Amino acid sequence: MNYIKESFNKLRSNWVIILPLYLSRAIPALLGVFIFAEMSGSFLDVIDTDQLIENQDMILNFQDLWDDLYGPTMEFLRLSALVTFFGVIMNVIMESATFGMIRNQLIDGEKPEFYHLFREFKKYGLKYILYRISKLALWIFFGIIFSIVSIAVIFLGSRVDEGVAVILFFLIFLAGGIAGIALHILLKLWFPAMVVRGLGVMDGLKEAFSSGKVVFWSVLGAFLVLNLLGWFMNLFVGVGVSEFLIADPILINIIPAVISVILIYVYMLIIIDQGQRREDSVKDE
Repeated sequence: MNYIKESFNKLRSNWVIILPLYLSRAIPALLGVFIFAEMSGSFLDVIDTDQLIENQDMILNFQDLWDDLYGPTMEFLRLSALVTFFGVIMNVIMESATFGMIRNQLIDGEKPEFYHLFREFKKYGLKYILYRISKLALWIFFGIIFSIVSIAVIFLGSRVDEGVAVILFFLIFLAGGIAGIALHILLKLWFPAMVVRGLGVMDGLKEAFSSGKVVFWSVLGAFLVLNLLGWFMNLFVGVGVSEFLIADPILINIIPAVISVILIYVYMLIIIDQGQRREDSVKDE
């Protein structure tokens, strides 16, 4: 099954499905631009640039300068933290709802509409939060295990010979990198499995590994092809709009949103297809 082609076909007549993820990127980015522009003026008010240019050899009183900059700096950090928090909340709402809307399209044949957003968030929002927390915990666990194994292997190698320790250092990090990439790709199917199959966090993880080990190269290929395509396309868009402060966050987030939605289609089609294949094999038996 050509998952990418099928995903494009599903998206082609349902462009509204892109809107939630686009807004979750563009709105925080636009707010960030406004904050940066506003706070830049505040910093320039504190620093007399003309005086600095005319008196390059003068000794600045950095304590006074810091006292003057402290207020704008704290305000900038506070506003940046608020925008980041707002962006996280938007991402949780929009991405969980997008998964639900795509699931309904693929399984129930329901045409996605923007007003379905909060209905689907109510269904999948909590699941999405638990999934993200569990995913973070899994990566922390992976990092701890990798660190312990690395230190133990390198320590034992150094007791034998320094050259052996260097070789082991290279091999362990190579193995860790490969394992990390493999885990990253397999986890792409985690939340799609939870949504498509109606599973909990742990059962969804099991389903992701069960399906992922069969179609690993398909998932990896789709991930690489679509992300590289999106990167090149966004590069050209970025060059064209980089000088326009307001247009930049509005236009630069269109392609990433499109690529993200297509990948969600791909992952969910894979889960659906693998489930159907297992059902067919059971019937044949």
